[in-house]
Amino acid sequence: LVELHGFPDDVSGKEILQDNEAEELKESRLRVNGWRGQVVQHQRDGRVLVETFRGLRVLVAPENLKEFTPQHPERGGFHVAWPPEGSMESLAQFTATAVDALAKDGF
Repeated sequence: LVELHGFPDDVSGKEILQDNEAEELKESRLRVNGWRGQVVQHQRDGRVLVETFRGLRVLVAPENLKEFTPQHPERGGFHVAWPPEGSMESLAQFTATAVDALAKDGF
């Protein structure tokens, strides 16, 4: 899990949104510092594709990412995040982590 940081106060949607995101968002200015999500893919150009918890996919430089560790569920956090669509490896890891978390909580 990662958190976006180090961007100017607002960024053009055209600069960071993945190509298939809504055109109206690409025309807007976005405040992305603090957005959280998970890495989906490393691109050949060095950027990283992140699926944010807001449901948007953004392409950012690795230096604009820092590790994010959620708080424990009792403090408003969560054990695991739903995996990105189309990633069988992430789905397998999610399943194992979710089962482990449920077992530790006595379920």
